[in-house]
Amino acid sequence: MTGALDGRRVLIAGSPQFGQELAAELEARGGHPELAPFIRTAPAAAQPWRDAVTQLVSGGFDWVIVTSQATVRTLAALDLDIPESTRVAAVGPATARALTATGLTVSLVPAEHSARGLLADPSFAATTGRRILVPQSELAAPLLAEGLAELGHDVTALVAYRIEAVPAPPRLVERIRAGEFDALVVSSGSVGHEVQSQCAPLPETTHLIAMGPATAEATRDVGLRVDGFALDRTPAALADAVEQVLADCWSAPAASERRPAHDGEDDSA
Repeated sequence: MTGALDGRRVLIAGSPQFGQELAAELEARGGHPELAPFIRTAPAAAQPWRDAVTQLVSGGFDWVIVTSQATVRTLAALDLDIPESTRVAAVGPATARALTATGLTVSLVPAEHSARGLLADPSFAATTGRRILVPQSELAAPLLAEGLAELGHDVTALVAYRIEAVPAPPRLVERIRAGEFDALVVSSGSVGHEVQSQCAPLPETTHLIAMGPATAEATRDVGLRVDGFALDRTPAALADAVEQVLADCWSAPAASERRPAHDGEDDSA
């Protein structure tokens, strides 16, 4: 695998926070990464969300569950003083690290980094009646909120932010269509939709790698060819997938090896 990235140009499509960490990993392996966001998040302005924020800072929730780094950024922008009586759960380690970086204490990261993992954790599966806030995007799947409600919890699931398209610079679109990039990394289904909308058709020589299996599926659904995906959301795992695809040795893992995608995978990066 050594040298698979040497001199290869990789476009990372996703948020700067996501892209910078992956870019550093790719550069360390000899690649030449570039970043383009394609989407951005904007805070929700609806009254129910504003009311929930007021309730959160006043200690009105036992738990707040954060399922994406985009949600972390939304909460951080509000500069909230969340009381110690409200515990914070993160869907996975990347989200937990982002929360910790904002000064929040994370009380729970489930063993399985997914909505199902959260629902199976004793903090929720073995209790009832907890007041739980689930801030999410307008694209979030209902699995987590519905599952918590079925367990007997008092769930407030609200849209905290929305996804907006970011037009790629015309010159970048020209370069993509001309095949200047050996690989294109898609960080979410929302990003895949914008890549297809703004840049299709992609040349056969540009290999597309997705953040994970759920992002790969969502990206294929909008009509793009996906050549590989990472099983883990870490920069190292994504860089491994890019190397393997470029070296023509990537193979899809068995279904039993795939980690279920969490609710935030397709709206976070």
